[in-house]
Amino acid sequence: MTRCHVASIAIRVCAVASVTVAVVAVQPAAAATTRTIGRIVIPAIRLDATFANGASPKDTAFGPSHYPSTAMPGHRRTVAIAGHRVTHTHPFLHLGELRRGDRIEIRFGRAPVFLERACYQVRRTAVVSPNDVGVIRDLGYDRLVLTTCTPPGFSTYRLVVTARRITCRTA
Repeated sequence: MTRCHVASIAIRVCAVASVTVAVVAVQPAAAATTRTIGRIVIPAIRLDATFANGASPKDTAFGPSHYPSTAMPGHRRTVAIAGHRVTHTHPFLHLGELRRGDRIEIRFGRAPVFLERACYQVRRTAVVSPNDVGVIRDLGYDRLVLTTCTPPGFSTYRLVVTARRITCRTA
């Protein structure tokens, strides 16, 4: 006979016969305590993921997350989103494969539909120090900044992808 009880959001303790085991479950982004505010779609690296608002480890543990110190999508300022490469849901694993001209679409609005869109085209990639917070500062025009650790598996540097707002193609 198996009896279980939830010890936390990610751990379920089960008694199977006379042995007690802890089952660690990876929770989907919807179970995160942060609110999903949009979706990021990057066809070149086959990414389609929701993102939350917040830059703490708790926020990025469930997927990409918007830096709250930057503009929200659709406000025609700098929007910055962080994501992991090899831990948690590793949404930005292939971010380093993006090239100038690749398209990125941010969908936002009321969840879960996200009817509003902002489209961007990659302009450049750079590797910076983890302390270089200037990469997400507002430059006075509509741009997207994606950040992740590099090399994959280490937090030695940050890979930064910047993209400029373009007109979205009709769907």
